[in-house]
Amino acid sequence: MAIITRVRIENFQSHEDTTIDFDRGLNIITGPSDNGKSAIIRAIKWVLFNEPRGTEFIRQGTSAARVTIEMDNGNAIIRERSSSKNRYTVKYPDSESVIFEGFGNEIPQEVVGAHGITKAYLDSSLSSSLNIAEQLESPFLLSETGSVRAKAIGRLIGLHIIDRAIKNTNVDLRRENQFKDRANSELNEVESSLKEYEFLKDVEVKLEKSDSIIQGVSELLTRTKRLETNLKSIISIEADYAIQSNIVKNLDKLERYELCLRNIEIINGKLSKLKRVYKTLNEIDIEINSASYIIKNTERINYCAELLHEISKKTRVMDKAKILKIAFSKVDRSEIEAKGQLYATANVKPLEEKIKKLDSLILKLNGMRSLNTEINKLYKEQGKHDVVLKSAANVDKALTIHNNIQDDIEKLKKIIGLMEKLSYVSNKLIDGKNYLVSINTGISKDLKDYSVTLKKAGKCPVCRSKIGNDILNEIIKSYSFNGGI
Repeated sequence: MAIITRVRIENFQSHEDTTIDFDRGLNIITGPSDNGKSAIIRAIKWVLFNEPRGTEFIRQGTSAARVTIEMDNGNAIIRERSSSKNRYTVKYPDSESVIFEGFGNEIPQEVVGAHGITKAYLDSSLSSSLNIAEQLESPFLLSETGSVRAKAIGRLIGLHIIDRAIKNTNVDLRRENQFKDRANSELNEVESSLKEYEFLKDVEVKLEKSDSIIQGVSELLTRTKRLETNLKSIISIEADYAIQSNIVKNLDKLERYELCLRNIEIINGKLSKLKRVYKTLNEIDIEINSASYIIKNTERINYCAELLHEISKKTRVMDKAKILKIAFSKVDRSEIEAKGQLYATANVKPLEEKIKKLDSLILKLNGMRSLNTEINKLYKEQGKHDVVLKSAANVDKALTIHNNIQDDIEKLKKIIGLMEKLSYVSNKLIDGKNYLVSINTGISKDLKDYSVTLKKAGKCPVCRSKIGNDILNEIIKSYSFNGGI
């Protein structure tokens, strides 16, 4: 504990600015009444013990009070109070000042540590300042009651600790006894209450059974929902199956269509040959027109005899042309037969034979090209008009053959048109075949899913009766296309 060496009081009650130096021993403040002796004690207690509270001790006419206490250890404690300020300031000899604010009714521990002066507690509700005595205060303990003196002496030798322990023990015993009585009472109440719930064991057994039943019902509900979903899928599959069955019925002649498609492909190959024949006939037509023009404009007849000889040779060529006409007539008949075969989508072997005949006609037409060359030479040497007239008759025959060839060309054009129609039908048949393949694939997949669903359900989707593998296979088979999935 440190010793107070100096006190400075500013604007505290009757003191405007008072400084007092203290001795290291006992210090007594004396003087007439109402001169501020008690105010000095209050100022010191205000710094040491934060007493009194409030702001009534501030000197009249001033706004703040301040008291400074200096200790022999070099510490200085300043207490300040105004309407807006309430704080402690501790000045240490070897460090900066420390300010404390917002401490309320308590004393900061740093302030207590700076002066080391505290009150002595004689009892839990009684304390005394051993370092400071008030005016008219009796000597220590002489004015107190016997119990207080006993407590004070007991504190000096440590009996207050035993007293507190006994007191606390009695309090604990009383509290524990009360708790025991209360616990016994509650225990009795609980035991009596438990008798009302003895039936709960039976309820627990029933609850366990109910839990198992609820779990079974939950599983059945789950299976029911799954079966309802499967049933909806089955109904949808059946509807799709009905639609696909109608489509399949409309495509039951697919094999015949495929055969027709192959025949059309063969006919397309032959058609290209007919187009080449048509081109050759056009070239023959041009050559015949050129020959007719030369014959009409021929004026030379000096070589009549030789021309007659050549004409006799060409007459044989004309005979060959007649044969060609007959061949084209056969082509006409072949065209009629080809039309019948195209509509019936039958075998195309007769048409192949006619194509072979057309190939032979093409060879003969090539021979007519060489004939045209010879006719050109003949026209250059022709000189007589009578030979020209005779030759004109042969030209008429050639023109007749030309007209026949024109008719054959028109027929070939018609055949080409029919072949184009056949090509269109062929493409449509291919599309139909691809669509049928995709439909069959979808039906197979749906039937497989349907089979798996029925096997999992184990019941008939119509009558809900249990079914075995044999009946299950029959059900799946009844929905299968062509007797199988």
